[in-house]
Amino acid sequence: MKILKNKKLLKIVFIAVGIVAILVIIIISIIKNTKEDIVIYREDDSLSVDIKLDEILVNVTGEVNKPGIYSIKSGSIILDAIRIAGGFTDKADEDSVNLIGKVKDGDKILVKRKDSENIEGLININTATVKELMTLNGIGEAKASAIITYRTQNGLFNSIEEIMNVQGITESIYLKIKDSITVK
Repeated sequence: MKILKNKKLLKIVFIAVGIVAILVIIIISIIKNTKEDIVIYREDDSLSVDIKLDEILVNVTGEVNKPGIYSIKSGSIILDAIRIAGGFTDKADEDSVNLIGKVKDGDKILVKRKDSENIEGLININTATVKELMTLNGIGEAKASAIITYRTQNGLFNSIEEIMNVQGITESIYLKIKDSITVK
């Protein structure tokens, strides 16, 4: 009888160890899967609702291979978001975005087309590259980069006057360039 009780106890121990091992495997699998980037929405209408606490949502659009809304790790840079969106297309103007700029929740990252044209000879401050902005009177490389960084972090300009919100763009610089810029 004592041997029979020991066999039953041994079976219970083996079953308990098996259940614990299965639970450990499941927990490790869940932890491993939560570290992957998750697509929230893509233009092909795919949808996922898994959102992690250490993740933020960014909208990557324009000349990328898979435009959409993506969940990426907090603290990521624009280049990370573009990579998740499939990288640049052949028509992308890679200078239209600050690749090392930090993304924050709700950002829209717009990658412009290389061949974007200026309206009536005006420089569109919402789409212009660093080189195009540098053609403006009083705008060097540092100020041009600051304009692109500002629009990347704060969204597109609604009016040309908003360019004075960019660090380094004073009213006197604005007065020099206002007749050469547009937001349309």
